[in-house]
Amino acid sequence: MMNIIAPCNPEPAETACPLVADAAVPAQRLPISVIVVTYNEEANIAACLETIVGWAHEVFVVDSDSTDRTVEIATQYNAKIYQHPFETYSRKRNWAQTNLPLANEWVCHIDADERVSPAMVAELQKFFSEKPIDPQIRGLVARRPIVFEGRHIKHGGIYPSYNCRIFKRQFGRCEDREYDQHFLVDGETLTLEVDLLEVTATSLFYVPRGTTSGHSWSPGSSYSEAASNIPNLSSRNSSALLSSEGGGSATACTAIHHFFSEPSYISSHDIYSEGGSSMGFPD
Repeated sequence: MMNIIAPCNPEPAETACPLVADAAVPAQRLPISVIVVTYNEEANIAACLETIVGWAHEVFVVDSDSTDRTVEIATQYNAKIYQHPFETYSRKRNWAQTNLPLANEWVCHIDADERVSPAMVAELQKFFSEKPIDPQIRGLVARRPIVFEGRHIKHGGIYPSYNCRIFKRQFGRCEDREYDQHFLVDGETLTLEVDLLEVTATSLFYVPRGTTSGHSWSPGSSYSEAASNIPNLSSRNSSALLSSEGGGSATACTAIHHFFSEPSYISSHDIYSEGGSSMGFPD
């Protein structure tokens, strides 16, 4: 059964909703409420939830009227489904944290293309098994490796990067930015040397449905087919993009999304190959 919350002011409220009373956490579950924001994530949501439902006390999926099977799949994992219009990622995350009937003090924000590693689960179990938990710790920080075509990108300044995704919700929020938002925590955080993986794409030319300008290429698309779909992209720039073996780009997925709205973006930016060397695009 789908739970629906009527649209409301997406700006964070002054105070968060009170905790749900008498919400007992089952054995082997951690006292964490997980929030996953989605829109047309049928390709990702099952794999994401597989890494969450075994340890989290409760899981909320906050959707924005997906037109694919996202909600259907999430329901199969007993996630609590809510609908809320999308404005920005930060506003949607903050709205969810403020308005959902969360049963726990600790909240965890996960993207549909992210996977919680077994090592991270083990560290969370260790942290929450300590009694009492250090009251000064208000957030937990983990590494976020990027996995591209099944391979962990380790060069180009990409890894390790550290992100705080789990925190006491009265002390944390998502900063109000259009893109590349971070969660801010008022107080002390503890760094866990474990990974929260981001599976960024299945191929260099994979673009999810609903992206800017409506371009969508299958993972099996040839170079010529993919390049022909990028507006105003010259053959020289196309060749540079693919010149490194295996797709070879730590930030190529980011760059290729920029092609849709601003093809000239690549003329002045460097792309880092898997070997760590800088590869500039010709003007």
